[in-house]
Amino acid sequence: AEEFAEILVERYVPRGRAPEEGDLSGLLRELSQVCDPVPELRARRWEELVALVQNALKEQLERQWQRLHPHFPLIARLVVLRTVDENWRQHLLELDDLREGIGLRAYGGTDPLVEFKREAHRLFQEMLLRSEEQVMRVLLSPRLMVRVEGQPVASTSTATSPVRTSPSPSSTRPAAPSPSSAKPQTKVGRNDPCPCGSGKKYKHCCGKKE
Repeated sequence: AEEFAEILVERYVPRGRAPEEGDLSGLLRELSQVCDPVPELRARRWEELVALVQNALKEQLERQWQRLHPHFPLIARLVVLRTVDENWRQHLLELDDLREGIGLRAYGGTDPLVEFKREAHRLFQEMLLRSEEQVMRVLLSPRLMVRVEGQPVASTSTATSPVRTSPSPSSTRPAAPSPSSAKPQTKVGRNDPCPCGSGKKYKHCCGKKE
């Protein structure tokens, strides 16, 4: 929550500037998406503003823990794994693009290898910050919901896609054949040859059981 708080504050109030010199209304709108209730932002210094946002985010995490208990730890792991996987794949694509275009920078008098390492490090740091923000936005959202065994456990809105903590039994159970798909049975007359192939009449063979 600490890094996410700094990301949010710096987006609307430049680092080191007084809070009133930034866009506090924009920051409040941002916080309304991840905090319920929205905190009051009464601070004189940038660091104080960050501390207020950090406390608000920590309190929201605590509310989420209580609302989604005991599933919240598993939800958090699933969200982290999915987010990191998606962003890592995107990072690899960015590295491929960088590798293809880095040779053009050699014409500017820079070492392509040094330039590649510098840009790759920058992209990696951006990926980490992006992943941190995405994870926190999901976990803090008041609209977060979870499904266990196909039943909604906790939710405040149907607009948010649920996080599944285990597969529903109905999803693994084979479907029963519909009556229309079943093969029709032909009725055998009692004087007809028995379908078992014995050569006897049905009434003297398998038909005796009826």
